[in-house]
Amino acid sequence: MRFLGDYADYFVHGRYVGAALPHLPWADGAFDLVLCAHLLFLYAARFDFDWHAAACRELVRVSRGEVRIHPLCGLDGKPWPELERLRRTLAAGGIDSEIMPVDYEFFIGTGTTLRLKGTLS
Repeated sequence: MRFLGDYADYFVHGRYVGAALPHLPWADGAFDLVLCAHLLFLYAARFDFDWHAAACRELVRVSRGEVRIHPLCGLDGKPWPELERLRRTLAAGGIDSEIMPVDYEFFIGTGTTLRLKGTLS
């Protein structure tokens, strides 16, 4: 509820900016920490592998620290089957990844987060 109130009060003042992956309107390294929640893998069927790779690279581009993507499964609670391929693709481009456990689950299968760190050239 706090978010909804904040959003209603501050959207008109530019605190919230609409954007769409895989092209974000911010400069390289604009944020210390970038969070992407409930998009990439939950709705994986709507986006192909190349879109996922481009989205991850873009999230890393706007981060000077790290990116965390949560959860790593689809709406069915099953892990995204292309995750290891994505990690290899990102690694080849200089982006390190780590699967980290979290201490909460919104629903079965959501107990892990993907952490990305790297620089793009």
